[in-house]
Amino acid sequence: MKRNSERTLIIGLLIAAHADFGSLSAAITPVPDKVACAVADRQALTQPDQLRLTGWLGARVEANETNRLVKIDVNRLLEGYRKRPGRQSWDGEHVGKWLHAATLAWVYTGDPALRQKLDYAVSELTKCQLEDGYLGTYLPSRRWTEWDVWAHKYNLIGLITYMRYTGNMEPLSACRRMGDLLCNTFGDEPGRRDLIKAGGQHVGMASTSVLEPMVLLYRLTGEQRYLDFCQYILRAWEQPNGPKIISTLLSVKRVDKVGNGKAYEMLSCLNGALEYHRTIGDPKIIEACLNAWKDIVDHRLYITGAA
Repeated sequence: MKRNSERTLIIGLLIAAHADFGSLSAAITPVPDKVACAVADRQALTQPDQLRLTGWLGARVEANETNRLVKIDVNRLLEGYRKRPGRQSWDGEHVGKWLHAATLAWVYTGDPALRQKLDYAVSELTKCQLEDGYLGTYLPSRRWTEWDVWAHKYNLIGLITYMRYTGNMEPLSACRRMGDLLCNTFGDEPGRRDLIKAGGQHVGMASTSVLEPMVLLYRLTGEQRYLDFCQYILRAWEQPNGPKIISTLLSVKRVDKVGNGKAYEMLSCLNGALEYHRTIGDPKIIEACLNAWKDIVDHRLYITGAA
């Protein structure tokens, strides 16, 4: 673990070398969770609004906000919701991803134009939610067959991030309704659908990556049913048709043996596993995630530093 600690220290020093902590705007206080984490963070990160990056890194961050995030066509992101089913199977994932990234960029820059676009996107997205809580882009006959759980995951992540930093809690009812719909649709009780089969992409890792925002929704609301759903996901991973994420990382300790080895969806699941561990405190979960980290750092990095 020494090598990992050294890398973390070097990255931190590089960022600090290009950071300016002076002349900052008034602090933004994130909305607190109702459920405190059982495991405290060992490192308290500075909030985005209390940091200014300079040099090459700062220029890249600002260029991303001014040339991409603030210029995005939000109506294109909403198109598949306003007129289902949209242009492509995964049309629904983009607006939630943008909300997450754009909110953090707004916290950093304070750009009023970006905030205005965020407020508009949130208002228009929640208008597209159906009566039963569904906020995907599929027609009723095609629900839960491809990427709509995935889209719900990103909508939850985007809306929760927006609420946490803006303090505007109006989207919470939409998030609750999404969470309730997932809880009422999927599970291992009689009459519930198998989440692994909800699209079936990458041995169920795509659909079960909804673990991350469901943990966040539990912490934000304190509603036990959301935690129960998270625990169902952990059981589903170990089903005969599941990706065996935790058991594989505990036994063979290789990420390429998890599910079908698809990195994006697997890491999305591990994000959720880490949030679950922070919330509950499960030594097997953190051990599995550390095994994944060690395998990637020791065996999966290219000479460029990518994986």
